[in-house]
Amino acid sequence: MQLAERMLLLLVCGLVMVSCWFFAMGANQLQTASDYDLRYRYLRMQSKATTTDFAHLDSIFITHRNPKAIQQMQQKVADYEQALQRQVELLLQQDKIKQEQSELKKLLGK
Repeated sequence: MQLAERMLLLLVCGLVMVSCWFFAMGANQLQTASDYDLRYRYLRMQSKATTTDFAHLDSIFITHRNPKAIQQMQQKVADYEQALQRQVELLLQQDKIKQEQSELKKLLGK
């Protein structure tokens, strides 16, 4: 009976260790994917991608990981994307107003 309990305990401990390892690997892959997403969005915001830009990003994300610089970059990118979204909304509104004006001119011209 005692041997079976020990085997069961070892099995449970082994499963917990394997689960923790998978969790750690998944979290690392998720962080890497998030980093690459932010790097892509940053380069798109800059509308250029030189070797200097890549070296700078590598230094912030890999060589000397700088969470403060990464957070600032996230905020810059979010602000830029929000401004772009607002610009698109304004252009759509402008097109809608022009279309309505055109329809009104047609109605008045009859």
